[in-house]
Amino acid sequence: MKSFLYLTLFLALIFSLIGGPSSADDTRTQEKIAIEEKLGQRIPLDASFRNEEGKEVLLKEILGKPIIVSLVYLKCSHTCPLLLGALAEVLGRLDLKPLKDYSVLTISFDEEDTPDLARDKKKNYLQAITTPFPESAWRFFTGDRENIKKFTDAVGFMFRREESGGFAHPVALIVLSPDGRIVRYVYGRTFLPFDLTMAITEADKGKIGLSRGVLLYCFSYDQPGKRYVFNILKVFGTVMIVSVVSFFLYLIVAGRRSQGGTK
Repeated sequence: MKSFLYLTLFLALIFSLIGGPSSADDTRTQEKIAIEEKLGQRIPLDASFRNEEGKEVLLKEILGKPIIVSLVYLKCSHTCPLLLGALAEVLGRLDLKPLKDYSVLTISFDEEDTPDLARDKKKNYLQAITTPFPESAWRFFTGDRENIKKFTDAVGFMFRREESGGFAHPVALIVLSPDGRIVRYVYGRTFLPFDLTMAITEADKGKIGLSRGVLLYCFSYDQPGKRYVFNILKVFGTVMIVSVVSFFLYLIVAGRRSQGGTK
């Protein structure tokens, strides 16, 4: 009985350190406004969209290099322009070369958006990039509801149309490998060149990144240094606790075997 009590206390300590999903996360999930990470899975290569000129394009036709994907709706006047503006800003600061090292793809999840609107938005955001950037390196796609759903389901992007006509949706970039696998989700409304460069480099190698939960647990953001640092105390403490619990379980099992052998 005492052994069970001690084990329960140890497990409770582990869960308190690691932490479960917050109530805010639960609410977002219930409202279907969240990202369910699907690292390692491939996007639907047969999904069809229209480019800025109205031409039908299959996703499999644009593969070959790492792709930075942003999901927005083009009539948005608040969150989406901030995301695309931040993306344009960081693209101008990358040492990697567009088309040679990577490309960018913006897909609208609003089936009412048109290629004409996509073309206008593309022009604006290309002008916002502070360095020369090939037009063909940043594509803007629109599509019908079926293909939009096929893609958003594949990448775990959950959103909802509001009564006002807009959308409630998560904010993130999705980085794809050259063969169309999901290798990294980059969250936030501002981006660091280092983070995006690392994501593109790993994508080019086909290396699957860590999930957001693992990153948030193992790393802390250093605001002065503007970088992520490994949280050695938290990780070391967790490893120690798991080791102690494992050893404790071993003693229980060994003790039971010993008692069984003496009967």
